[in-house]
Amino acid sequence: MSMPSEERIEQELENKDYLIRKTVRWKRIHPHGEGDGELCVFCWKDLRASLEGRDEGFHEEESGDWICFPCLEAFLDAFDWKIIWPIGMYQTGPDEIPVF
Repeated sequence: MSMPSEERIEQELENKDYLIRKTVRWKRIHPHGEGDGELCVFCWKDLRASLEGRDEGFHEEESGDWICFPCLEAFLDAFDWKIIWPIGMYQTGPDEIPVF
């Protein structure tokens, strides 16, 4: 996903103000039945895991919303999210930002 326009950011902030300054947790999505899956609340990407593999996203517990990685990067500054990563999954840089 390319960087969203200022207009798109303002629109998302208005429509999804319940997600501002929330904590989102990185999670793997495990298959739990035919047709089951999760959608990104911003781009509607299907985060469903297939039986052949797993997908992942960021989950906001209170609303139950899921955010895909590209949308997390695109809207991170605007929504001021706190991200919880699995311990030891990534190395972190000096500002506690994951280094890939």
